Amino acid sequence: VGRVLGVRARRPAPPTAVMHRMLSSDELADPERSFNRLLFAVQDMAECRAAIEFLEERWDESGAVHRALETGAIVAYARPWTKGSIGTLGDHWLPSDAEQRALHDVLIRDRNKVYAHTDEEVRARWVHGVRRDASALPLWRPRTLDQLPQIRELADAQIDRFGQGVAELARRAAS
Repeated sequence: VGRVLGVRARRPAPPTAVMHRMLSSDELADPERSFNRLLFAVQDMAECRAAIEFLEERWDESGAVHRALETGAIVAYARPWTKGSIGTLGDHWLPSDAEQRALHDVLIRDRNKVYAHTDEEVRARWVHGVRRDASALPLWRPRTLDQLPQIRELADAQIDRFGQGVAELARRAAS
């Protein structure tokens, strides 16, 4: 068990419902909603991946563009696990690999404390210097270029897993 984005990876808890290729009883009870939820999750992971790829190819973009793409990637990744009218994914859709699970946990935390909200305790954003006027600029602590492939690989793994769920629900609907 290694480190992911500076956080020690932990072994994930065993799935509480079923393995990742199988569907929970709640998902089977409402297959249309579950199909939509998983299909949206695939799209969210694809958006995350696209933003990360763009950043990898154009690392020297301006700070504002860089920040917008990084924010978009993390918010898109976290969307399937945030409260919404379509519901959240169950714990059995969390990454089963320890390092990917640690990265997932970091991304969810950062979405909640840095990217979708501004939270002082994380110190990811701050105002530089003592001047507190219109010329003061907020600074931020971006991800590093070497962290992006980990996020892209996690998004790819989730696309595969969620896609399997979509395919299974479609198969069941057709039979």
